[in-house]
Amino acid sequence: MSGYTALVPPTTNGPQPATSPPSDFVAGIVRLGLWFAHRELTHGSGERAARAALERRVPLLRLTRFVAATGKEVGPRDPVEWSEFCGRVTAALASSRRDVERGVAAAFGVVEPELVAVVPRPSQGSPFGCWSATVVGDGIADGQRARGPIERMVRRVGRVARRTLGLSLPEHHVELHFHNAVQPASPFGDRQGLARDLRALLGDVAARHPVVTTVWCHSWLNDRPEFLALFPSSWDRDGRVRTQRNVDVESGGRVRLDTDNWWGQFMRHDGSFHHGNAERCRLSGGELPHPNRLCHAPLAEVCTHLDDLLRSRTKEPAATTPAGERTS
Repeated sequence: MSGYTALVPPTTNGPQPATSPPSDFVAGIVRLGLWFAHRELTHGSGERAARAALERRVPLLRLTRFVAATGKEVGPRDPVEWSEFCGRVTAALASSRRDVERGVAAAFGVVEPELVAVVPRPSQGSPFGCWSATVVGDGIADGQRARGPIERMVRRVGRVARRTLGLSLPEHHVELHFHNAVQPASPFGDRQGLARDLRALLGDVAARHPVVTTVWCHSWLNDRPEFLALFPSSWDRDGRVRTQRNVDVESGGRVRLDTDNWWGQFMRHDGSFHHGNAERCRLSGGELPHPNRLCHAPLAEVCTHLDDLLRSRTKEPAATTPAGERTS
C-alpha cells in the first residue's frame, strides 16, 4: 500500500510528535475521520458509536503517537491510554452536536498535538514493484465458493473451531497487497509492467507454496476498471462488497477497520489528499465513493490471464489516473 508511515525512532518510547503542521493529506484524512465520527454521534448511537469509530473504524490511530506496529500488525501501544484519548476526542465532538464544522475543529485541536511525523511511503522494498502477498489459511474467500448458506456456515464453524483449538488453517490462499511504488507517478501508467510484476510474484508463490490454489484481494481498488483489467472476468464476477459492518460481524470484532482497504482512496497517486473523494463521501452521508470489494479467482486462471496480457501486442489505450492508489 502506498501511503504514510510513522517516522519512528529506534527507541522504546514510540513515535514522536510532529514538530511542524500536518501535511495536506494528514490534515485532510484526520478531518474526514472526525467528520465520520461526528456523523456517528448525531445519526448513529451517540457518543458510544462515535468513540467506536475513532478507536477502530477511521484512520486515526496510525497517525498518532499511540500506534504500535509489529510487522503488519497495527494496534494501540497502550490500549487504556488510546481509549482515554478517543474519549477526549469524542467529548470535543459532542461539544457541538449541531454544528459539525465547529465540532470537527474542536476535536482536531485535541488530535493535532498527538500526530506524529509522517511521510509518503515509497516501495517498501518489494522485489515485485507495487505488489506483495501473504500466504494465508483458508478464510474469507472460501465463503464465496460455498454452495449455499449451509456449506458457508460449516466452513466458518470449521475455521473458528481450528482457531479455538490452536490449529493452523490449510494455507491454500494468497492475499494480494498493492502499494504505489512509483509515487508521485501513477502506478497504472505502465500496465504491462504491473502485469509482469504480478505474474512474477504469483510464479514465486506457486514455486514456494505449491498448495496455494486461490488468489484474493479485498480492496476499494476492485471497484476500479484499470485494476480489474489485470485479472480474469471471474475475479469481478464473483466479487462482493464488504462493508465495515459486514467485516466487523464476520470477524467477531478482531479486524481493524481503519486500513487502506477502505481509506486508501482518499490519497491521490502523488501522496496528496483527495478532496474530491472526500466531498463525495460527505455529500453521500458517509458512503465511501469506492466500496471495498472482495474478489478472488483460481491461481492458475489469474496466471493464464496475465500470460495472455503479456503476449498481447495490441496497443493499450492511454492509462487513466485513478482516484488514488493505496490499498492493503
